[in-house]
Amino acid sequence: MELKMTNRKALITGGSMGLGRAIARAFAGAGADVAIVARRAEVLEQAKAEIEAATGRTVLPVAADVSTASGCEAAFAAAVDGFGRVDVLVNNAGSSARAPFTE
Repeated sequence: MELKMTNRKALITGGSMGLGRAIARAFAGAGADVAIVARRAEVLEQAKAEIEAATGRTVLPVAADVSTASGCEAAFAAAVDGFGRVDVLVNNAGSSARAPFTE
């Protein structure tokens, strides 16, 4: 399957590592500019450098905690401020706590 995202603007939470980073790189490789959101600025900067070098697209690193409403609002505002719009949203951030179902 060929993915074409020419001139699209994507906002990807959890975009600094793992699946989120892979999605960001794939979208950028398909022509999108991507805003990647995570809590740690230093990891975001590493991901930005790698994705931009590999794809030539613009990567906007956004340090925010999307487990809070204010963090979500700040991340979206930063993406719109940086790109003028958001065409695609990937909600990838999350965590889990291992425990028995009843807990």
